[in-house]
Amino acid sequence: MRYQFGELRIDRLNLIYRIRYFKTHFLRGYLHGYHTYTPFFERKFAWALIPFGVFLTVILSSMQVSISLPALGTNPTFLDASNGFVIFSMTCVLVVVSSVVVYQIFVFIITFVTALAHTMQDRRFRSKRRAQVYAL
Repeated sequence: MRYQFGELRIDRLNLIYRIRYFKTHFLRGYLHGYHTYTPFFERKFAWALIPFGVFLTVILSSMQVSISLPALGTNPTFLDASNGFVIFSMTCVLVVVSSVVVYQIFVFIITFVTALAHTMQDRRFRSKRRAQVYAL
């Protein structure tokens, strides 16, 4: 009711539900808004676009232009630094992409285990309910 009138933001309400109902609502919270993967990845990993999409692109492009200049193209110190930074950039991209994949696998496994536990609990409840109906 408080969410409908705007007294609590949905993020805060989800946090409260995750803390209060830890065993049942830890992943989903009060209102789960992800029904496809696109909004999930947009919301969770948009932060990675800024450093890799802007800063690394500008720095790597400027290094490429600098290497084409005669003064810096023959400087071994600058070439070593450029090679090191290129390898560092590729490693950072690999780490972020692999962390996204590992996070998605982790969420899938937890959701799968939770769904299995819920199914088993539902089966037990239904079998008890059937036994009560047949006992009458």
